[in-house]
Amino acid sequence: MNIHQTRLSTAVFLSLLTLGFFLGEKHDAVAKFSQINQQRTTINLRQTELKTPHLLTITVPRAVTTLSGKIELDGKVIKNLDHSNVSLNLAPFLTPGRHTLSIQGNYSPQNESIMIDFLGKNTQVSQSASGSGQINQTIIMEVSP
Repeated sequence: MNIHQTRLSTAVFLSLLTLGFFLGEKHDAVAKFSQINQQRTTINLRQTELKTPHLLTITVPRAVTTLSGKIELDGKVIKNLDHSNVSLNLAPFLTPGRHTLSIQGNYSPQNESIMIDFLGKNTQVSQSASGSGQINQTIIMEVSP
């Protein structure tokens, strides 16, 4: 098993200052701030390992936290996130080749932390999202025959 994890956290600050007149009115400065948090992990698996469950688990720390969104595998929705905790066996979905698992959604309250775990034979990956109210995680799975 070879795991390569890259955390990409980007903060972009855009500032637009417009001083001018439009129909005789002066425009004020406009400022926008956007933060994007994305985590990406690559996992190498063997097809023989997929005879046992490979569980994707999304856990929130408190019952009052809500999670909404979707889990996609290779661009197709395999599960909608419409409640707090999720557990999904990915083994039946995986065949030899490259697969992209995408977890996207929103959670509240925003100050909570969401844990994402992928556990299988000889494989364990953990990711977390916190502070933004948004989740954008990607797991690339290379399955060899």
